[in-house]
Amino acid sequence: MIAHRVLCVVGIAVFAGCAVNPSTGRNQLIVSSSAQIAHADMGFALAAAARGLAPASPCARTNRSEPLASTIFSACPSAETTARFAHQVERIGAELATEARSLAPELFKRISAFQIGVETDIDAGTASSAGGRIALAADLAALDPTDDVVAFLIAREMGHVIARHGEEDAGARMTFSALTAMVPIGGLIVKLAASLLGSQALKTTWVERQRREADELALALLDRCQRSPAIIALNLRVGLRRERVPEGEWGAYFAQSINRVDAIALARPKGLQLAVAK
Repeated sequence: MIAHRVLCVVGIAVFAGCAVNPSTGRNQLIVSSSAQIAHADMGFALAAAARGLAPASPCARTNRSEPLASTIFSACPSAETTARFAHQVERIGAELATEARSLAPELFKRISAFQIGVETDIDAGTASSAGGRIALAADLAALDPTDDVVAFLIAREMGHVIARHGEEDAGARMTFSALTAMVPIGGLIVKLAASLLGSQALKTTWVERQRREADELALALLDRCQRSPAIIALNLRVGLRRERVPEGEWGAYFAQSINRVDAIALARPKGLQLAVAK
């Protein structure tokens, strides 16, 4: 909280203010939405390009006749399985995008539409950009996820976009870039390092809050598709091959989401759960 207030004070000094997110009710450093979306999307595109040059996916390495670097994907999805997964993502993504327009109509003043698809050269996980691009790794097909699991993964990334998390992170980077440009410290490399380290340290103060907001918005969106928290919780536990869930940061994030959805489902009145599930 203190760090966020400091950021807002800094933002006022550098850019002229903070904004209240209509979906979460939280103050965020959103001053120039178009500039922050462009900044965030540029970072997303650069990261995607870097992954394309040196694919992080063990299955992508296998497809390129390179040694398999991880035992997690000892059984990589076949081309047929991947194609089926891509169709599943397209079908469910279209359903969720329609409901997102009623859940967060203000979102579509900032983006024209969601662009949802399967990528072959990214880590085994999911990613989203502030401009509405959502990518699911092709390797996730190896998990054999049910429709409800895929729906949750897409809805969670939509939650990040709706809650403007990419813009928020871009605001931190832009703020620290502006500050380091004004501070008389020698050397371009030193200034760049100070900016990157400062913005990264600040973003870690709200990453857990962002993840919680994304999970909660995902469940709100899924409710509109007649997918109750109880059904989603059950599917996250048994609706995929758990032994193939990737390790690392994304896998840890997925485990957090499972526990959070479990807690939300248990806290919800059972009569309401059954009514939504029908």
